[in-house]
Amino acid sequence: MASLGFVAAIVVAVVAWLGFFGRVLASTVGSELASGDGALVDVPGDAGELPSFGGLRDLLATGGRVAVAGVPFLAAPFFLLYVTVLGLGGIASESLQAGGEIALLAGGTVSFLLALAFVYVYPAALCELAATGSVRRALAPWVFRDVLAHAAYLYAWTAAFSIGILALATYGSVLTSTRVFGLVAALAAGYASAVAARLAGMGYRRARRR
Repeated sequence: MASLGFVAAIVVAVVAWLGFFGRVLASTVGSELASGDGALVDVPGDAGELPSFGGLRDLLATGGRVAVAGVPFLAAPFFLLYVTVLGLGGIASESLQAGGEIALLAGGTVSFLLALAFVYVYPAALCELAATGSVRRALAPWVFRDVLAHAAYLYAWTAAFSIGILALATYGSVLTSTRVFGLVAALAAGYASAVAARLAGMGYRRARRR
């Protein structure tokens, strides 16, 4: 029972953090954004400061929507890379000697690019969710394809992706440390995640504005 309670506490904490992540995006994307169908969506918020956590119920509800909208864009890259690794492990050395190196390289490259494509769409999908409140729109990349093709979003995504990699590495330190360093790493990782979300939201905002 104690282990189940611990797992439940971890799940609640993760969903709550996703909720705050969603609030950061909502406060960044701004107001009077042109949605994919041409309608203007009014999203209140001040992009100059981080939002408050607010009520726990609303925070968890927002986190739940962020989780649902993000699962396809995060699960697909892991699945592609997992299948690629399994494929590499199942290739016999005779196949490589027979000229299979090119096919192996091509297959690995295609899998990597497809995985990167899902990761590229992921922040824009969450921004679409923050701007419209619709999970359905967030799961339809063709709705916000103009954002994906905009240079402002590409630049912002590149910066956010770099910071996100650092945040993931810092989260790894949190899991392997139980001392004060673990707490410091958790705070640093959380701040880096918020910065990455802010950058992604700024790119989405600039791409959506008319």
